Amino acid sequence: MAVVCAIGVGCVKGGGTGRAGWFGVRHDVLPDSTRDALKLAAESTRDSAGGFHLNIAIGYDGREEIVNAIRALLDEEADAGFSVTDIAQRLTADRIAAHLYTGR
Repeated sequence: MAVVCAIGVGCVKGGGTGRAGWFGVRHDVLPDSTRDALKLAAESTRDSAGGFHLNIAIGYDGREEIVNAIRALLDEEADAGFSVTDIAQRLTADRIAAHLYTGR
């Protein structure tokens, strides 16, 4: 966990151009200091436009991300007034990818 904290704090203190992000469904298993460091790194680098993009996955297996991406896409399409048939015809891998954690 010390390495994870060092990465998170380094992203903030380094002053470089880059963005840090973390995702997964098991944030609750992390020590408070680690969770705080990662949250600080993500918030402090959120608006960075260039450089690296560091993603840290915690308790991640991919399935929940896919479900969340499809759910977000379906909500977006329904809000725009598309029918289920229209949504099915417009569904592509690229449109799903735009809603994945790394596509945001």
